[in-house]
Amino acid sequence: MEGNLNPKPFKLSEPANSAVTRLLDSDGGRLGSYGFGVYGAQAVDALPNLRRLAIRDLQKHRTLEPEHKEPERKKRRLEEATKNISEWELSFSNESGQGQVARLLRLHPTILHYISIDQDVYGDKPFFDNETDPTLLRALSNCPNLTKLLLSSTRHRHRHANERRESSTVPNFAAALSTNFLFRNTLTSLSLSRRSEVDFSTPIDASFLTLASSFPNLTHLRLEAEGHIIDDSPFAITGSFSFPSLRSLEISLHFFPSTIRLLNTLSLPSIRLLSLTFEGHKITTGYFDPSLLAEPLSRLEPTLTILDLASTHPLYRTELDSLAKRTLPRCRVRTKWEEGDVRGDSTLEESELDSTINEAKKFADWIIGEAERARKDGSLTAARDLLGSLKEVKARKKWMDM
Repeated sequence: MEGNLNPKPFKLSEPANSAVTRLLDSDGGRLGSYGFGVYGAQAVDALPNLRRLAIRDLQKHRTLEPEHKEPERKKRRLEEATKNISEWELSFSNESGQGQVARLLRLHPTILHYISIDQDVYGDKPFFDNETDPTLLRALSNCPNLTKLLLSSTRHRHRHANERRESSTVPNFAAALSTNFLFRNTLTSLSLSRRSEVDFSTPIDASFLTLASSFPNLTHLRLEAEGHIIDDSPFAITGSFSFPSLRSLEISLHFFPSTIRLLNTLSLPSIRLLSLTFEGHKITTGYFDPSLLAEPLSRLEPTLTILDLASTHPLYRTELDSLAKRTLPRCRVRTKWEEGDVRGDSTLEESELDSTINEAKKFADWIIGEAERARKDGSLTAARDLLGSLKEVKARKKWMDM
């Protein structure tokens, strides 16, 4: 269950309090505009099973005072309020926000197992800008038990700068490549995303793959970028990158040739699920040769069991669906095309059925997890509250059993 501190303070009864595991501060102003003030601390203290804090636009209200200026009582309040927070979702929109994120990660680094960082970047700058502030990368690297990491950025135009509309040439994760991450062997899920305004191109570069391949126990990887892969760059994608434990791979590079180029550099001996997303508005006939996908897919045939294809362009539907099924006869091909092009299409119905079933399974898994958490915490109130929320499920089971 999720709670939201905005737009008004929320008040929950005791059973509901125990059900909240994620707390959202949607404008960065409640949890921290006064250095995790009295209200923020009280809200967190009232939620005994809270594990995840999500703060959007962290810097909007100067979420935390400079550490050297903050009174000791506020520091202690912040440390106490976050002592059970093992998951952070943080976003910020200017450079000084990196230090704010670093400070939150330094509070209790040993208990963190999930971190999501989303930032707006102005100009052609990398995700970790050590020249401006090295504290974020340093704090992140010192989280020894991290299992899931999401790093995403969106490039924007400087408000007063006359920037040329050219592709990004700065390797996005170069600063991280020489960093000793304490979670190197514990990380199992990684998402790297680089987006842009419509007038910029932010292609994937070798720093994405070099960083990802440094975690030997990754089982899930998501890569997102926009634009053609650049050849005349020190971080052009060449050679091969091995992911020995990877079972699930999601690729969203918008351009078809970039996706083929990337697949041809990957060694995926354990892959089970591959998801490919193409943006329809980026396609041109000269750049689209569906037969190019056959070779990289055929190399995955021994282990691949599910292939997901998604796009908004009808050309992908007509060409890629049949090619994938011919190349991978034993693989389950699931498609998600533009709604207007696939009405009455059996593949769409099958895909919708799969997604609906998977969604139901997610809720079932969540219920089991909450039940186990109530058992572990010895909370009869939480268990009763969970059971009470399943009235419709119990009624349906009773009807089915008749």
